[in-house]
Amino acid sequence: MVRLARAVAGLDERRADVARLRALVEEIEPARLVSVEGEKWLITQLELLLEQAGRAARRIAVGAPAGALAPLLRELEELLERPIWAVATSTLAALHRLRDELDAQIQRLREDRTTYELWFSSVAEAVGAATAAGAAVSAPDRELALALRPIRDTAADAAAGRYDSVAIAVARARELLREQGLLPDGDSAGTQAGLQERIDAITAAGDALRQADERRNRKTELFLISVPAAEPGAADQRTAESAVEYRVLLRRPSFESEQESNLHTAVRLRPQDQAGFRGMADDIAAAAIRGVRAATEGLAADPAAGTRLIVRPGPGGPGPAGEGPAERLTRVGKLMYGLLISDAMQRLIAESDCALTVTSNDLELPWELMHDGDNFLCVKRAFARMPIGAVFPRRTRPSRIRPRTPWRVLLIHADPRHADPDRRLPAAQREVDAIAERLKSLVPEQNIRILRPPEATVDALTQHFGSGDYDVIHYAGHAGFDPDDPTRSHLVVHEGDEFSADRIQKVLEGRPVVFLNACDTSRAGNAEDSPGAGLVARAQGLASAFVYGGAHACVGSLWPVFDDTARDFAVSFYDRLFHRQRIGEALAQARQQSRERNLDRLTWASYALYGDPLYRLRDAPPPSTGAGRTVP
Repeated sequence: MVRLARAVAGLDERRADVARLRALVEEIEPARLVSVEGEKWLITQLELLLEQAGRAARRIAVGAPAGALAPLLRELEELLERPIWAVATSTLAALHRLRDELDAQIQRLREDRTTYELWFSSVAEAVGAATAAGAAVSAPDRELALALRPIRDTAADAAAGRYDSVAIAVARARELLREQGLLPDGDSAGTQAGLQERIDAITAAGDALRQADERRNRKTELFLISVPAAEPGAADQRTAESAVEYRVLLRRPSFESEQESNLHTAVRLRPQDQAGFRGMADDIAAAAIRGVRAATEGLAADPAAGTRLIVRPGPGGPGPAGEGPAERLTRVGKLMYGLLISDAMQRLIAESDCALTVTSNDLELPWELMHDGDNFLCVKRAFARMPIGAVFPRRTRPSRIRPRTPWRVLLIHADPRHADPDRRLPAAQREVDAIAERLKSLVPEQNIRILRPPEATVDALTQHFGSGDYDVIHYAGHAGFDPDDPTRSHLVVHEGDEFSADRIQKVLEGRPVVFLNACDTSRAGNAEDSPGAGLVARAQGLASAFVYGGAHACVGSLWPVFDDTARDFAVSFYDRLFHRQRIGEALAQARQQSRERNLDRLTWASYALYGDPLYRLRDAPPPSTGAGRTVP
């Protein structure tokens, strides 16, 4: 009976050992940091032995025959003393040590994961802010920012007690830090200091661009108002009679340490200077018209020849022998800037790279072509004219709430199809098609509506302008300008009908950006007329109608331009506009590109921007991978 009691006690001990083995395996296995498949196999074998030993013990307990009792007892003792139980004992001790080591490892992984998540989230936040501001971020810094996601992706596993993915993510993060020299051995403070230095540099780059962007999001305003000269005394009667007076006001907004500045002065010009400034643009326009016509008719092998026919002396006397149009633009532009803008005003303008808007009642001066000695103002910065006239802008009406839809574009190819071949515009179709094709690649899901000549009627334009649906309206066709009454300027549509500036201002809905590539019908066909006289002033009639009707801005050409360069200029402008650049910056960069590509032409100088140079296209949904939809 003593042997039987010892055997039963041994059976209970073996069962307890297996239970402890199973409990330890169940504690260790979920972490997935070590394999316990061997231990699980061992437990299975031990459970088979326990099952055999249990059967033998039950047969003894129910009263086996006297002759069978001794063999059953020996079987039970042999099952409980097999060598595998010694393996189980050593395994049990090893698992206890392994569990303690794993607890320490898991604690380190938790701490490392938390630390790395904090470090990398700080880098990712700085990189995201700098990227949003347009700063260039180095590849190593981007790698540090991208390392955050694998760390964060392990959160669910860590919460569930699974640490294999945590260990991999932590190891990769540690290796990345080591590769970038940010992991001094055993010096987490050094790592943190190195990362903070990186973060500070990234943040500084983003802050600098944000500050520059904020500066560019402000406007310096320049007012030049032509007034009658004051009543002269007898002594200065002769001088006054020969003077043209401008009241000049410059307003520069405040920014950080810069105080808002308002400067005022009065400037007197000789009438000859004023006439020379106006004549510069008129001469260029006249030469451009001749050059465009010659190229169209095949009368000149070099289509740029027309732009060289600028012979009238500019202000200050004739220019140097052989002076070309580009050289004259620079010379006269510098003189105009120097005579009209005081040194103090020039300094304030030079100190800021923000947009510059000009408001003037002298509509005939080419303000865009003022040159500060370094570059033309319209190339150097966002530059716009603010319309000024005898009428108020259209009363603001509540606009209907638009859903966040893809940008919508209206392209108008207006060809009146007159019998006179000189007044047909086959190039307008190529221009509209090229723009439509480019816009589809820029914004794949945008809606593009094209009005072809039979559709470009007064009724159709009234309907589309009044819908308020369009973000961009592009017009390629003829226009008529009335220098005496700007409201009678008009777009020429199908069958030669006139869509007047007054009608535009009354029917336009929404806040579109408008681009007018419009040739002046009153001048283009008459070679005997002075084709450029007062053209700068006449161009403002239609542009003002769009702006006063509610458009954010209107781009208009001051004189005819070559079809290919006009088309390239428009595509370059839209490239930038649909990447959400400010409209003034998009136009300035399109000017620069056109100027670099076409040194013998002055297309870059032929466009003026009226309205808000700071406007960006509203946000639109991200483009899908589908093709753009064009409504023919």
